[in-house]
Amino acid sequence: MAGFHARGCYLFPLWPSQGGDKSPSLAMPHRFKVGQAVKYHPPRWVWAPPGAYLITAELPERNGEFEYHIRSVSEQNERMARESELTSIAVDGEAFRVQLD
Repeated sequence: MAGFHARGCYLFPLWPSQGGDKSPSLAMPHRFKVGQAVKYHPPRWVWAPPGAYLITAELPERNGEFEYHIRSVSEQNERMARESELTSIAVDGEAFRVQLD
């Protein structure tokens, strides 16, 4: 049966994020889009400059959560962030993008 473990165990179906059936109706879209301004809430052990960040790339799902490449005005490098570490903010995206270039 599709969607169940290979050992034939019918008690523990696989969820879509665990490699089960990936029908389009179950696929969740990315919450943030490329070019969108966000606020980054890094883990405690990661230092990151405060302020707005720009989403530069959408990455695939990993461990049940989407990831993104983000970039700050005060840094030249990009960071990778999980979707749960980001919140959307109201910033003029075009003006912010000009500062990054």
